[in-house]
Parts: sequence; structure tokens; C-alpha cells
Amino acid sequence: MLTLTSPTNQILRELKDEESKSLYWLKKQFHGERGYALMQDELTERAKLEHKDIHSEVFEYISPRGNRWMVFEQCRYYRDLHYARTSPLAFCYYETYGSVGAFFLYR
Repeated sequence: MLTLTSPTNQILRELKDEESKSLYWLKKQFHGERGYALMQDELTERAKLEHKDIHSEVFEYISPRGNRWMVFEQCRYYRDLHYARTSPLAFCYYETYGSVGAFFLYR
């Protein structure tokens, strides 16, 4: 399980190994590719209708290594273009008695 004191190489290795699994978990929550695509379409239409950014329900994924992930689909609305685009977001987090932290992968 990752914490703030974990070595950088371990953090990067585990994040790279587990991010795709957490995104697979997100798709599984929507019953596969077809349900996932329908959810993306619904988010896009809602964002255009409401003229604002929105997101799907947030799901928790716990990896076999014990790392805790939050995964969801975000939809960004571009007001000037009247355009909306979805993308998945996943981050690994930890909680201790005195703190909370999160690890994101940026590509």
C-alpha cells in the first residue's frame, strides 16, 4: 500500500500498473463498453444542456496491493464552442489518522 513515505520508484511503478485496472473497474460499473459509452453520451448531453462541467458517479477500487483508487468520468463543457468532452479520471489515495494524500498520473 502506498503512503507518503513510499519510495518514488515504487509509487510510479504501482500507479502505472494499477491505473488501467482502475479504469477497467469504472467500465465494469457501467456493464462494459456499451454501457460506458451510453454514460459518456448522457454526460455530454447534460453538460451541453446545463452549460457546465459535470461528472459521473464516483467509484472506489481497491487494488490487490491494497491501494485505494477513486475513479469517475468527467465531462468538461467549453462555453465558447458549445462543446463538451468526457474523459476518465483516476487517482490513488491514502488516509492516515493525521493526514490524507493522493497520487495522480499526468501524461
